[in-house]
Amino acid sequence: MNQSFLILGRGIVGQTIADWCAHNDIKYTVIDDTKSPVLINWIEYTHVVKSPGVSLHDPLVQQAYVNNLKVWGDLAFFDNPNKAIVIGVTGTNGKSTVSAMIDHMLEMARIPHFLGGNFGTPAINLSKIPQKGCIILELSSYQLETLPETPIHFDIGILLNIDEDHLEHHKTMEVYAAAKEELLKMSQQTIIVTNDPWTRTIAKNYSGSTLSLEKSQSYWLKDNQLFYRDDCQVELPITTGQHDVMNAAVTWIVGCRLNIDEAIILASLATYKPLPHRQTFVRSIGQVDVINDSKATNIHAVIPSLQRFKSRPIYLILGGVPKFENLDALLPYMQDVVCVYGIGEASGLIEKSLSTKISFKFCQNMDKALQTIYQDLDFDVPSVVLLAPACSSFDQYKDYEERGEHFTTLVNALKDICKTC
Repeated sequence: MNQSFLILGRGIVGQTIADWCAHNDIKYTVIDDTKSPVLINWIEYTHVVKSPGVSLHDPLVQQAYVNNLKVWGDLAFFDNPNKAIVIGVTGTNGKSTVSAMIDHMLEMARIPHFLGGNFGTPAINLSKIPQKGCIILELSSYQLETLPETPIHFDIGILLNIDEDHLEHHKTMEVYAAAKEELLKMSQQTIIVTNDPWTRTIAKNYSGSTLSLEKSQSYWLKDNQLFYRDDCQVELPITTGQHDVMNAAVTWIVGCRLNIDEAIILASLATYKPLPHRQTFVRSIGQVDVINDSKATNIHAVIPSLQRFKSRPIYLILGGVPKFENLDALLPYMQDVVCVYGIGEASGLIEKSLSTKISFKFCQNMDKALQTIYQDLDFDVPSVVLLAPACSSFDQYKDYEERGEHFTTLVNALKDICKTC
């Protein structure tokens, strides 16, 4: 029987696979809304291909298993005929930044490369790289939960962290962590950042490098200095916070593994421009700095922003679709937060979690939040307005990018004067 695909989800990945099927004259059907009842003649198909956001618990995926169909993700279509070096990057937070840092380093080293997967070009569309080139694949847990029948060979696999996230998709932390670990199982060399309990446990199963904030027998950081055991390897040229120093350290280790000149690695780190919506400075109004960290879509992603801007009063916008039951993990870092402005579905849960510990104002949407903050601010006092929502955006926006862009537009429309002028 010739191959025929039932594609679940018409996002970027689903549409890309549909285009590939059409180009290769392979029969396919796309179902965009998997939640709506639909009659499927299962004997017409040999494979089900799910878009990353479609859960393995989805009824249509479960029906596919009942009908003995193979369920693939987009990684099944990844091809590396020239045996280029493949670098995989995963983790709850920071994987796009590390992937982009490695991409920038390879660009400066003039090594042929492509960046794709969950960030950039879908895996199926990656151009063929010569043998001495590199392919960087940023990988989400959604992608790693459905693996190709023939495993991908990763020369370097990087696990940055595992924090509570995407449990509406994976149901348990154990399943989520297991999906992340799949990358390491396919990797010849591993780099694991061991700053949380999940990665520390996983690292015990691998003999590769680890990186932590505590002195170890592998790589560890003290301020901006990267050590290997007792020897200082380099001082990293990063001034934007400990999380970015950690990301730069991972990039340094990768560069050394690829035998890139150390001067080029350092130059790439010094000239790297952060991705949008990640602690992005929008503008100053009087003595107030406004920061867009819309990409902070879970509690642990908010912590670096609170640490970076501590010692100044922080006016914090939280909310969207919640991924947490409470804010207990965030509270120890909120000593400089003057007030929390709640938006979206999570507002009630945020207010309940804060109780009387920190002032809270219910604002419903971004417009109201900024109007309220503008009235509350003293523009003559050095302070920070911070959008770091700790939630996904899907109740009011298409994605975190649209949310961040809307925030930026609204901020830029605010009057550049203080209330007392």
